[in-house]
Parts: sequence; C-alpha cells; structure tokens
Amino acid sequence: MTRQEVENFYNPRIENVERIIANMNLRGLDPRNFYDAMNNELLNLPSILDQIKLEKAKQLAIITASEAIGHFPFGIGKIF
Repeated sequence: MTRQEVENFYNPRIENVERIIANMNLRGLDPRNFYDAMNNELLNLPSILDQIKLEKAKQLAIITASEAIGHFPFGIGKIF
C-alpha cells in the first residue's frame, strides 16, 4: 500500500460525506440524524466522517512507520 493508494481510497469517501453534511446543513437538517432508507437506520454522519479520517490517519501512520524501518510487513495496512 502506498500513500497515493491510501489517498485515492479515502479522499473520495471523505469528500462524499463532507458534501452530504454540507448539503444537509444548508437545508437546515441535522447531519447527526441522516436516515439511511436502504438499511432503515439513522446515521451520525459527522461521527462517520471522523471514523473515516481516523482510519486514513492510521493507514498513513503504518506507511510512515514502515518507511522508517525500511520495509512493509506483509498484511499490515491492507485495505479490503
């Protein structure tokens, strides 16, 4: 996994959730109560956004650590 692959994987997801949050805010809706009709549940979009950003940071930290020790351990940091 490279930094670019991590960016390519996470950035579109982050941008999509940020766009939904911004649109909900513009319409006076609470993004903490986004109704997902497909799964019949309420989602807290700001919390989901934080989780996505945290996972991205973890992936980048794994890459940074592996670069510092000079190798990339098999299986660590793999995105499924």
